[in-house]
Amino acid sequence: MKAPFLKFLPIAAAVLLATSCSKDDNDNTPATESGRDGVHPVYTTGIPFTIRVNTGRSLKKMAYENGTEVGSYQPKFEQNDEDKLTMIIKDGDDVIGNLTLDDAKTATFSGSLTQQPSSNASLTAEITVTPAEAKTFSDKSLAALLATCAHTFLGTFNYGDENVDLTDQTSYLAITLPTDETTVNVNGNECALKNGKVWVAFNSSEKVHSARLSLFNKQADPGTIYTVTRGKSNFVAKEFTVADDGKGNVKKVYFSSGNLLYQASSQKWEFASRQWDCVGEADGNTTTANRDKNVAYIDLFGWGTGSNPTLAIANTDDYPEFVDWGKNIDDGNIWQTLSIDEWNHVIQDRENASDKCGVAAVAGFGGLVLLPDEWIAPDGVSFNCGVNHFFATNNDYSFADWQKMEKAGAVFLPAAGNRSGTSVDLCGYNGYYWSSDVLMETFAYNMYFNSVYVSCTDGDPRSYGKSVRLVRPAL
Repeated sequence: MKAPFLKFLPIAAAVLLATSCSKDDNDNTPATESGRDGVHPVYTTGIPFTIRVNTGRSLKKMAYENGTEVGSYQPKFEQNDEDKLTMIIKDGDDVIGNLTLDDAKTATFSGSLTQQPSSNASLTAEITVTPAEAKTFSDKSLAALLATCAHTFLGTFNYGDENVDLTDQTSYLAITLPTDETTVNVNGNECALKNGKVWVAFNSSEKVHSARLSLFNKQADPGTIYTVTRGKSNFVAKEFTVADDGKGNVKKVYFSSGNLLYQASSQKWEFASRQWDCVGEADGNTTTANRDKNVAYIDLFGWGTGSNPTLAIANTDDYPEFVDWGKNIDDGNIWQTLSIDEWNHVIQDRENASDKCGVAAVAGFGGLVLLPDEWIAPDGVSFNCGVNHFFATNNDYSFADWQKMEKAGAVFLPAAGNRSGTSVDLCGYNGYYWSSDVLMETFAYNMYFNSVYVSCTDGDPRSYGKSVRLVRPAL
């Protein structure tokens, strides 16, 4: 596989149903999320529109241009007649463009749209063949007429605010998410989903970044379709006691469903889609140039940088005050960072605390498991408390096992490493989670763990980048 940089291009890709080109890798290659079905209006008529099918790769170029305005359509094959291939573009029932096959060798259609598509239109393209004698063809045989390509078009063609030039370096994400999710962010672009689905086209010389798809710095092969199907998270928030003075003053919280993430280009804060997800040494944490505009995600933050998340300067004097990251999550809840005493209460001081904390590996990634106050072990899955073991030798959970654990309320804190400047180390080995408390001068407290040790007494320079796991008050 090449090691290119995948830049998201607003969807301008016909869906290519091709077993020879299809991959399904949710973790190590680009994944797709439910997608965008919005149509950006076209403001003038007579817009050149060409489609070229490339032998062996099905789609080589499919786009129309008008300055920076681009449109949308849904291409499909009709089982019609032979001889003359014609493509009709429709906005609903209205025909707004006719394209003809100019060159059978290169399978290029050309023509123009005769009117502006309506706002949020559902555009379709019908490919027909006009014969001397009436005949019908299967999708496969009709596709073979297009440069002897065995692929067919089927899907939604979405465009954004820039011209999209699909070439043989283009790759595709076919995304399916839970139907209650309405958008997905890919490389800084917010894509609207229709029934939990969307297609995204991108240049395979770039990298793909999407938090909801667990994509951080992923690469792709050109001309390849990557499918990602993401089910609903099984995480159920349960109560954790973080303070109890013995006089009836008790504070209980719910943990967030994943570590905090920030994407500078979209100025968007969100939680990782899975509890073990982390950016690690990928772009975002390690980027220096244009850090405040990057499409990559950051999840190792300097202390108190809730108002300046991209700050990565090593001078600790630039981190004088704590601004809680929780103020940036606008979902109707009050999110906040635990104090170091609260971290300590969860790990050491609450009732049966030692029985509810242990190192583990989840889907092969090391970290720390915290169990809620009221814990009922799910059927078929066990938990071994303690930290004097390597991650996977203490508790080694498959994805299916962990789905049961988190449904019962278990929290997993991934060992996401530590950042100094833009250098990240110990990802997969050590976990560092900021507290809201100052230690001294330019230092602040953090909860720290590795496979044999957990501590709530450690502090580091505030300029260091560490993980953030937010909590909200229990109801």
